[in-house]
Amino acid sequence: MYHITDVEDLHLWMEKHCNEHQLFEKVEDSERDPCVQIILNETEEGKKAARERRSKYWAVWRRIEDPVEQRIREFNPN
Repeated sequence: MYHITDVEDLHLWMEKHCNEHQLFEKVEDSERDPCVQIILNETEEGKKAARERRSKYWAVWRRIEDPVEQRIREFNPN
């Protein structure tokens, strides 16, 4: 999951809730992700924020497999 915003309070709220969620882990080297660079620099909103010299806040999260879903698949492979 990608979240990118120019609103710091929103970013902090999203970070807090993703950190607290058991099925997400933060991708620490997200600045190397080509998708992040495109969203930051190539989208209309990213370009507008750059023109207006606004900060951009982002984070990338990886979904962790739910242990319950994993067990269901193991017992029901079809």
